[in-house]
Amino acid sequence: MQRGILAKTFSEDSMEMAFKKIHEMGYECLQFNFVQTGLSALPLNIPEAIVDKIISVKEKFELKIAGVSGTFNMAHPKESVRQKGLEALASIASVVIKLDCDIISICTGSRNEENMWAHHADNNSAAAWEDMKSTLRKSIKIAAEFNIFLGIEPEMGNVINSTLKARQILDELKSDRLKIILDPANLFEQAQEYEIKWLIDEALELLGNDLCMIHAKDRDKNGDFVAPGKGIIPFNYFIEKLNKIPFNGPVIAHGFPEKDAEFVADYLEKLFL
Repeated sequence: MQRGILAKTFSEDSMEMAFKKIHEMGYECLQFNFVQTGLSALPLNIPEAIVDKIISVKEKFELKIAGVSGTFNMAHPKESVRQKGLEALASIASVVIKLDCDIISICTGSRNEENMWAHHADNNSAAAWEDMKSTLRKSIKIAAEFNIFLGIEPEMGNVINSTLKARQILDELKSDRLKIILDPANLFEQAQEYEIKWLIDEALELLGNDLCMIHAKDRDKNGDFVAPGKGIIPFNYFIEKLNKIPFNGPVIAHGFPEKDAEFVADYLEKLFL
């Protein structure tokens, strides 16, 4: 497994300074977002000069771009919003291979029109499922056209709000272009350690063969997000289980302030030994 971090952790820095810090802290890879180039997170046009700059900076600091964010609300109640997201996804998909990357992270979304990660009472409705599923089908066609993969992440506020639903959508769509990004902190809000281990076991049993990336954030006993190693998730158990699959991909840390980034790099290094 490779130690990585969400590059937006260093959102106040220029792209070059962010990559420099990531390299100096010992991370091997990162998840990228186009906001770091001065574009929007979902750009409809990506100038070639910007692509060349990203390549130059990542090579300068010997970093791998493990994934690129392409998240938009796939379950938004307005078709026009979903369609605009698909157009941006196609724009991003057209350049990621040039970055030596083949994974775009996406979001199955929410009926909440203001926040695609926020819960809404209609997220469990058949209509939300069908809208999300239809958008995923169109996304898969884009992924196939550009020879890339899409990573969906079970999120408690999304239509895909459990590992069981993640398994369901994989089985329904039957596409090798659709993969899973797993974050154990998204499987619960408050739980005891034995319950967290059970959730990890279930997730890996259902989804282990379809993982493309791990996201790593933690929760404290109150359910608030904290840096990995500062909460209650038994990451040593999680990593041990991943090794048994085996999973050999990127582990992308996020969900904490920049001041914790060096601690997390050291914590992950010890876990991977």
